[in-house]
Amino acid sequence: MISKFGISTIIHRPVSEDGCSIKGFNLNPLLIFTIAEVFLFDSKLTGAQIIEVMIAYCWILGWFLKSSKIGIMYLVAFDILSIGALNYLGNKDSIISFWGLRVGGFSFNILFTFLLTIIYAIKLRLKGLFPSDPFTKFFLIFYIWTLITGLICVLSGVNYSDNFTNDLLMFTPIILFVILLSRFSYIEYKTLIVYCFVCSMLGLFLAYLLDQKSGYGGEKFFISSSISFISPIAIFLLAKYYNKFVSSVIIIMFIWLVATSSYLMGGKPIIMLILLIAWIIGRSKKFGILGLLMVTCSLPLIATLLDTLIAYTTSGIIAFKLRQVAQMFSSPDFIELASQFSSIGNLVAELITLITYLIDHPLYILTGKGMGAGISDIYGWLAPFAGASGYSDVDAVRNNFYNLHLAPYKVMINGGLIFLGYFIYLLIKLLKQRTDVSFIAFVLFFMIFYVNKEMALLTYCFIRMSVLQKDLKLYKCFVHKV
Repeated sequence: MISKFGISTIIHRPVSEDGCSIKGFNLNPLLIFTIAEVFLFDSKLTGAQIIEVMIAYCWILGWFLKSSKIGIMYLVAFDILSIGALNYLGNKDSIISFWGLRVGGFSFNILFTFLLTIIYAIKLRLKGLFPSDPFTKFFLIFYIWTLITGLICVLSGVNYSDNFTNDLLMFTPIILFVILLSRFSYIEYKTLIVYCFVCSMLGLFLAYLLDQKSGYGGEKFFISSSISFISPIAIFLLAKYYNKFVSSVIIIMFIWLVATSSYLMGGKPIIMLILLIAWIIGRSKKFGILGLLMVTCSLPLIATLLDTLIAYTTSGIIAFKLRQVAQMFSSPDFIELASQFSSIGNLVAELITLITYLIDHPLYILTGKGMGAGISDIYGWLAPFAGASGYSDVDAVRNNFYNLHLAPYKVMINGGLIFLGYFIYLLIKLLKQRTDVSFIAFVLFFMIFYVNKEMALLTYCFIRMSVLQKDLKLYKCFVHKV
């Protein structure tokens, strides 16, 4: 039935570029996993949840023992398709899911990934474990440096140990996946991403049908996987990887979910769409400068369009988010924005507070504070968000705000100015590549790669896919010239 609609043949990839068959990586297990994750979300059927989780891990392990690369592909796919941390905000109970299962207080997912990494590294005889591209080098060097400086700051009483542990548990898995994904080719990344995205969209629609929701901002929105974060831009940029029927269904489903206020179209997704418009206009060398001028001149029009959307949306939280983005285009006063209780205001407040904090502590401009770094609420703009919008209540008590809301802020306070410069260089490198995949990688890297291990993994997959896509184009160009 699936093959009749063309879903199982959305790309043609019977053999990977290194000659290793990847026919074992199929869409059907991902669909079954997605359906189980949605159906059992927040369920009282504890036994069914445990069975689903164990089957998923046994499936990965079975394939890993048969073909390590296929097993790793399923592990990555299940990680970014799982109903993850962002859907459990405010849930203080023990979570039994592929993402949330714990053994002895430790994440089973991290322990399982660590075990596979050790086996795979031994299988590779510890050779070629780390790709040589500048992005992978950034992750590795940033991890080592912030680990060392973070430990020093914890021992000296500057950083809190629980914040350090949170950063360690977030960044360590991505280093493990750098090793696990070290031998992946472009076609394998493409297969992985294309299959996972179509499953995530089907999962969103299934959540709509089953009325499976999680809370945010006092309202309920339908649950989603990590890869669903890029839906507002991916439905267009990844459309070329599907046949017309599948891409049309995906676009129609997403528009329906947004129109019914079922998808949380918050501040960052709206900013993604604005960046996409600017990128599409600016990617053309012929019309780039003129296009960017047109975008600049059209900012008041964008604000007007957002005001129109606010008037028609039925969701209070979505209207609130839209109003914040409109303020960004209509108000040039950054101090006024920073003092407002809004996500956009919070981003501006964090930037001003971070700059002031670093001026007061010049050593950290050079070295950063490492894992677990936080900043003081110098102007009193951050405390109102504690307990509801990304900061914990204890941050306000300590006057040490740990969860900054934009990647450049996190890189600066953790790693210092040198790493921030390296980070900006990599962002420019992604933009200059001018491909759909590199733009998605840019958005994830700039906005959200540090939020949780699933987002870090998704970001790294798109970055590696972008790097390998560029290498493949250079190789084809070289062969053509020869």
